[in-house]
Amino acid sequence: MDEKNFDVAFLGGGSAGYKGALRAAKLGCRVAVIESRDLGGVCLNRGCIPTKTIRASVDALLKARCAKDYGLQVAVVRPDIEAIIARKDKVVGLLRNGIAQLFRKNGVSLFEGHGKFLSPSELEVETNEGLTRLRAKKVVIGTGSRPILPSPFVGHDRGVFTTDDLFYIVAIPGSLLIVGAGAIGVEMASIMAGLGSMVTLLEMEKTILPQEDRGMSVYLTRMLKRHNVKIITGISVTEVAPGEKMRVTLSDGRLLETDTILLAAGRAPNVEGTGLEEIGLDAANGSLSVNDHMETAIPGIYAAGDVIGGWLLAHVAFAEGIVAAENAAGMESRMDYRVVSRSIFSIPEYAAVGLSEEEAKWRYAT
Repeated sequence: MDEKNFDVAFLGGGSAGYKGALRAAKLGCRVAVIESRDLGGVCLNRGCIPTKTIRASVDALLKARCAKDYGLQVAVVRPDIEAIIARKDKVVGLLRNGIAQLFRKNGVSLFEGHGKFLSPSELEVETNEGLTRLRAKKVVIGTGSRPILPSPFVGHDRGVFTTDDLFYIVAIPGSLLIVGAGAIGVEMASIMAGLGSMVTLLEMEKTILPQEDRGMSVYLTRMLKRHNVKIITGISVTEVAPGEKMRVTLSDGRLLETDTILLAAGRAPNVEGTGLEEIGLDAANGSLSVNDHMETAIPGIYAAGDVIGGWLLAHVAFAEGIVAAENAAGMESRMDYRVVSRSIFSIPEYAAVGLSEEEAKWRYAT
């Protein structure tokens, strides 16, 4: 078995992993990145970048439809979903290749395969060429997250998509039920309504974007309805039955029929199969616990990004990965979450930073 030695190894090449790896390399470390799927992780391949790329196509489509209002004569404009997806794939591919090029330029070694701990300083990578063993003085876990599949939807392979799947569709569904009205659900409702789907947005909490400012939630609800998005809140799904159309039973007894279902009901950290039990690291609550140095309970083992829960945002993962890298390289660096910006690329867009009005009242009411 081939064995290689590094100062810092990153288990996962997503937002936290690749940003942290480049920072560690800049600090003079010998760096390895282990990635089992696509370099760039969820954000680049199945999240932020695909969403914004497709949204840009929808934005151009909506502007073209309004051309007459600006004194322009435009022929019939309609979406070509295959071309839209092809453009998305091109953008994603260019950015993914850009990361690989930065790795080569900065001397970061990339191992494409499934990695797991053998001990706190040893990892095994299963690649197409066989097994490789890496020894590293410090390790940063950045294995990311995956979409949650609520129990009523388990076993329905046809007609039920997660956000990982929807970016590869070959036809625009006539009707679409989106389960979950957080940032992803609201973005996808805007995008798919713009492409021509009849969209129903379902949220179990009382409002869409339940973690955001209530006034903005009300405003975006009104804007989505202007785009013919039907919004149902305070309701959950109890049963799903396949057929010519998917038949969905809601918790209040109502029955909905839809061509397609998109699940946007949260994400779960990827901790399984990484050998955490071999190093005595507890992930019983799903996510990994870290201190403000991004260090776990095991000295020399750090974690960053979606795998630690909290803000599941790419720029937060970037910052966490950099903090972890700096501490792994011997610096003294701390993560500060007091001012986290977040944006939702709905139509119109929404952005915020700091506490919502409701959270501020809850925290500081006298």
